[in-house]
Amino acid sequence: PLPYENATSGERAHNFIDISGQQFGRWSVLSFDVGRKKWLCRCSCGRESLVGGVQLRRGLSSCCKGCANVGRVFKHGQSIRLIL
Repeated sequence: PLPYENATSGERAHNFIDISGQQFGRWSVLSFDVGRKKWLCRCSCGRESLVGGVQLRRGLSSCCKGCANVGRVFKHGQSIRLIL
């Protein structure tokens, strides 16, 4: 059965939202990982990662950690600041 189908009846699960093929920020959704219950996504930089569907749909994750940290300076004991 497909990840969004009920294994016994073959019916579509009531709470599964198929977002494969959609774009969320820099993420392109590739497929669903049934075992981990997360989406395999590819960032525009080429990095792949498993991301939760709620994080994608609510905009809580829009790119990989590498792209999120571009242009930021981290110093011990100070807050993150952007380089302009």
